[in-house]
Formats: sequence, C-alpha cells, structure tokens
Amino acid sequence: MYTFKGDFMKDNILKFYIYTLGCKVNRYESEAMSAALTDSERFVLISEKEKYSADIFILNSCTVTQESEKKAAKIIRRYRRENPSGIAVLCGCFPQVSAERAGKLMPDIMFGNSSRSELLSMIDNYLSDRKVPVENIVPHTNHEKFEILAPRSYESLTRANLKIEDGCNRYCAYCIIPFARGNIRSMPICEIEKQASMLVSEGHREIVLTGINLCMYGKDTGHTLIDAVRAVRKSGVERIRLGSLEADLIDDGLLDELSKMKEFCPQFHISAQSGSDSVLKRMNRKYTSDEYIDLVKKIHEKFENPTVTTDIIVGFEGETDEEFEQVLQMFRLMGT
Repeated sequence: MYTFKGDFMKDNILKFYIYTLGCKVNRYESEAMSAALTDSERFVLISEKEKYSADIFILNSCTVTQESEKKAAKIIRRYRRENPSGIAVLCGCFPQVSAERAGKLMPDIMFGNSSRSELLSMIDNYLSDRKVPVENIVPHTNHEKFEILAPRSYESLTRANLKIEDGCNRYCAYCIIPFARGNIRSMPICEIEKQASMLVSEGHREIVLTGINLCMYGKDTGHTLIDAVRAVRKSGVERIRLGSLEADLIDDGLLDELSKMKEFCPQFHISAQSGSDSVLKRMNRKYTSDEYIDLVKKIHEKFENPTVTTDIIVGFEGETDEEFEQVLQMFRLMGT
C-alpha cells in the first residue's frame, strides 16, 4: 500500500489517461500501455473529457516536426497547471531522440521507445519515492528485438491497428525517425496470427497493419509483407488494410497477391514527398517521379476503384520555383 499526499488515491485505484500524438504506431502502443495498466486492476482509464484530472497522465509523444514537440510541451504544462499533484509521464519518440530537451519539461517519469513493457515497474518505482523522477532512455542497438505488446482497448470497435514492424534503415535527409525508432524489427509470423485471431475474437471486423516502414517487414526474419497479410487472413477477419507504404518497395508480386484477396481493401497511402527528381535525390528518396506515376497506374490497373493518397513536402531546402512547378505538373498529370 502506497501513501500519498492529499487525496491522491481513492479506493486504492489510480485514474489514468494516455494522450497520443503522431502516427498509428503510436496509437497501437498507447493501446498496449492502457491494456497493461487496466489488466493490473490497479488503474482505471478515464474519459478524454476528464483527462487533465488523471492521477497519472501519460503523453505518448511524436518528434517528426518541431510543432509536435511544441505541442507535447504545451500539453504537459497544462496538465501541471490543472493537476499539480498528479504524475506526468512523457514517453515515445520525443524523449528517445531529445532526452535533454524533453527533460526540461520536468516529467515525473520519462522513457523512450524501448521500455513500454516496463511501465508498471516504472510507476511503482516512482510511487515508492515521489521525490525521485524515473528516467529510462535506452539507446537503440543493431541487435534489438521486436517488442511484443498486447493491446486490449481500441478507439473503434470495428477497426483495430496491428503493429507488425518497427524501425527504419533508410535515413531520408529530412527524417529523424531512424534515430527515434532504430533499425528494422519485425513481429514473428506466429505472433501476428495470434494477435489477429485475438482481435477478431474481440469483435473487430477490420485490421490495419501498421509499422514505421511497413514495406520492410520481414527483412530481418526472412519473411515478406505478403506473408504477414496471409497470417492475418487466417484469423477470418473481414477486412485488411495496410498503413503507409514506400513507392520503391512495392513490386508487381505484392500487388498481384493483394489483388487476389477479397479481404484486402485497396486503399494505398504512398508518400511521394516531391514530384521533382532533383529534390527527391536531395531527399535521399529511392525512386523518380516517373516511377511513382507508373506505380499509381499499375494500382489502378490491378484493383477496382482503388484509393491512393500521399504526402508532399513543399519548400524543401533549396527547392527552386522550377522544381516546385515540376511537383505541380506531376500531380496535374496524375489527375487526368
């Protein structure tokens, strides 16, 4: 039994809330942390409306842009103002790559992307001595294993995210993610089958496969993305979607296999980032604008009524008016 100052604990149960910034992978990891806390029967999740009254407030952060770090700081400071006796937890990509900057926000508990499974023990360590902050930033290594998590609660009763890959080895010029997430790591096929079946048994009708660089799934285990999709199909799920994909890593074999699957929803998010070959080269992207256009044409040939969405970076360092016009021309061409 812990002793708290003031009325911090009621009926020996702590209220918690997890505020998630960033991508689907972050949402999956937040769901896993929520499951770990609720399954312990020592914590109860409160609603979004009540979030700043939580005894334990967990901010699962993003660091893709400076704005995401600013937003994290704003959220933590508001929680401190509204609940000065609460426990502020800062985790995820922001502290992983910028521990010194993140630490200036004075979180009570801070950890990166390799310690989520230790959340309960970190909370226990802090509760045993409220005067000592807990910090657990573990550097990524080349031999790091995929962290098996077990989500239980979801925003949607229909759709569930399933993270099957972590890390990225590509090092695009504008991207900090390889430093935040480490090298490529893949969930074992048997674990994909297990978690997909669990999701279906809980009533989910759609599974979205997610990852930091989803197309690289299995490069470290001898498997492929299509192997992962087949593993999910074994669950009997009605619909399967894929998260963001890389244009140069989508081949005819993958598209052919997906086109044969009645469960697959042909919704493709394929980041272009630019339509100028010179800008793409400076970005360290691995395809040309023509190759991207050809890929989109193939998708429309192989699938009935597919959807293709993308990301564009405008004003990349050194981008000229001519290069910007090349971007516009590429997307005008694709729209015809």
